[in-house]
Amino acid sequence: MIGDMIMGNHLRRFVALLPCLRLLVWALVLWLMPDLAWAEDGDDGDDGDDGEDERLPYHLDSWTALAILASAVFVTFALNHAAPAVRTLGTGLASLSCFGVAGWFAFVVASGIWSDPAPQTFPIDALKPAVLALMGLAGLVTGGVLVWVMRLQSQRLDRLMLPVENAPARYGHVARWLHWVTAILFLSLVPMGLFMTMIPEDIWYRDAYYVVHKTLGILVFMLLVARLAWRGLVPYPPLAMHLQTWERRLAHTAHTLLYVLMFAFPISGFVMSTSSGNASHFFIWDTPILWAEHELSLNMSGLMHKVVLPYIFYLVIGAHVLGALKHQFLDKQAATFRRMVS
Repeated sequence: MIGDMIMGNHLRRFVALLPCLRLLVWALVLWLMPDLAWAEDGDDGDDGDDGEDERLPYHLDSWTALAILASAVFVTFALNHAAPAVRTLGTGLASLSCFGVAGWFAFVVASGIWSDPAPQTFPIDALKPAVLALMGLAGLVTGGVLVWVMRLQSQRLDRLMLPVENAPARYGHVARWLHWVTAILFLSLVPMGLFMTMIPEDIWYRDAYYVVHKTLGILVFMLLVARLAWRGLVPYPPLAMHLQTWERRLAHTAHTLLYVLMFAFPISGFVMSTSSGNASHFFIWDTPILWAEHELSLNMSGLMHKVVLPYIFYLVIGAHVLGALKHQFLDKQAATFRRMVS
């Protein structure tokens, strides 16, 4: 117990510093950018003549992607820690991340891009500002809900003893880590991808968004492959016995669709980039361009990546969240909700 209190105190200090560190990084980027030229050698970027995304000086875009990955890993670590104080701090950090999305939307509005975006590619692009506003509102509401959850969680003293593999009634450490890191990265990609297509070409940070977005997309793809491999090796906990037949079918369909969508997003994004003659990015590295520019492939993959998949995802993830809330508050089946949370 004393060890848990000491660890909790150290983590509280570290978590308290995280928002300040994030603000410091972005302040440094904004301060340096007016006085720094784009990288001139082949490692740091290119002149844009061939349509490639230009890199920020000192690979600040790759460092940003690494910071997002580190945040996802730390939140996952805290949420699944044995000590209740650490799990509470993890919920608090998740809440701060949601409030961060709302704060980021305030930046989007202040930038003027929200009201005056880049020219539309598809007619449905006219909905992007409204969808982005809903995401900002969702971040604000979710952050508030997590603050309430954190207060309830702070009253618990039970230790979370998870096995490495899955247990009959709940997921183990590996499955939870793969689930939450993937989920956090993927949910970061959605508003980021929506906004970056609204940024006019003459805005200095436009290409930086593409570098970060593509890097996280490749990471999500790699994590999904790992999740499927682990799922094939280790049996997953069965669905709760109280679920009706239609609920079981709906849950199975929703999970399958989420996997298909999460695979389809990075694949269609890679095809879209390659078909336009652009490389994808994985931190400081660029992926090889595997085929020549192809207009039909570009249009089809662009339609899938920017229109079809996002709106299907909004429906599926909404149903997924509503189903979890139904099990928790209407069915009063806390065990179902705690299969993947503490």
